[in-house]
Amino acid sequence: MSETNRSGRFGPARRSAIRAACLAALLCFGSAQAQAPLVRPVMHLEAGIADPGVIRELLVQQLIPVDPAGVERLELHDLGGDGFGEGDVLRILPEGGIHVLRSLSAELQERMRHWEFEANRELHAPRDVSAGELRQADRAVASLLADLLEASRNNLGEGEFEMALDMGGEGLLFRVWDYTADSLYARGLPVGTVRERRRVVDVVEVLRQDTTYIVDKVLHDLLILESQVVDTVYVGAPGK
Repeated sequence: MSETNRSGRFGPARRSAIRAACLAALLCFGSAQAQAPLVRPVMHLEAGIADPGVIRELLVQQLIPVDPAGVERLELHDLGGDGFGEGDVLRILPEGGIHVLRSLSAELQERMRHWEFEANRELHAPRDVSAGELRQADRAVASLLADLLEASRNNLGEGEFEMALDMGGEGLLFRVWDYTADSLYARGLPVGTVRERRRVVDVVEVLRQDTTYIVDKVLHDLLILESQVVDTVYVGAPGK
């Protein structure tokens, strides 16, 4: 039996069911139309803290109820890229708890400002720098960047992109992103292109040595004697 009143309208229970169905339809429609979130790698600095005194100081100041004796390491992530301090994310190991730093003392904040990343090698160059210009720098890191730049421009073109290479203990990890999908293509060097090569000089050493023989015998020159014997035959006149 249909649940209606005398006026022909639906009853309260039926109206609630209709509203729920409409809300669900709207949510499904909104989910279908919503744009998917953009997920991409982001590089930021991380400070690994293993000093027991600093670990205790951070836990006490942040009122984190964790026994400092059970903490092996703290990881402080500078997500804002503005130096370590308030607003950064603190991760406790091995527990795994995550906390946001708040209300640091002025003395501790000042110490954190001096926590900086010291790269083994770091090179900055204009976007339009050529591989040849980098190789003229006569530095290993510049030559490495020149080879990478030459290969990336040849296979990714001149558009924008980002890449990361990790040669860690677990193997090789290479990522490339933010490039135009149809620009990535394995290409050989263009016709007529001569690959720039670093100058290689080989050193050849030539040794010259005379041979001297020392013997304990007397050496004589070889003499060839030629003799010629001529006989004379006298023949008398006939009849004599």
